[in-house]
Amino acid sequence: MATMRLLCFAVLTGFVFVTCGEELPSMDSPPSLRDLTPPTLTFTSHTASINVVTSANIMILGRAADATLDSRGLYGVFVAKDQQTNFTQAMGLSSWSNAFTLVNGDNVVYAYVRDKAGWYSKTNSIIIRLDPNAPTLSVATPTASFITNSLTVSLAGTAGHSSGIDRVTWSRTTADITAFAQVGTTANAWTNW
Repeated sequence: MATMRLLCFAVLTGFVFVTCGEELPSMDSPPSLRDLTPPTLTFTSHTASINVVTSANIMILGRAADATLDSRGLYGVFVAKDQQTNFTQAMGLSSWSNAFTLVNGDNVVYAYVRDKAGWYSKTNSIIIRLDPNAPTLSVATPTASFITNSLTVSLAGTAGHSSGIDRVTWSRTTADITAFAQVGTTANAWTNW
């Protein structure tokens, strides 16, 4: 590794430069412009604005990526729950995961990724609400990979709770919650909607 040392000198015009003994970085592998792009991070599980679960032990999954031509690569993904300090390193890089133990109520999971050039992604977060008595809900149609050119889409699934189901609601966005007219039969506290 080649290093250079600068000599100390002073210029009599009033400017003084003091760089005694400081080493300049090696130019054997200088950073390129593509190394100056921050990485990105997304959650691939629990992607709703508020996720309701009934089990305290969950696995959070996500994806991380660096610029397409970045020559340095990813260093690590870091996660924390309910605070933005005391982050720990998650398992994996481009596909990452981390197990969490939740407490009743709202839990906030934070995550960010760092690349080997020293750049950090923004810190992303999701809210996961632990409610052991929450009703269960599944969507049978449309499937996750559903593609259509129709302006209308039929939704169908099941919902269940020991006390029965009052109604199922749906939303096109998090700001547009609409009561869904319940259709189907109720048997053994399960509702087909």
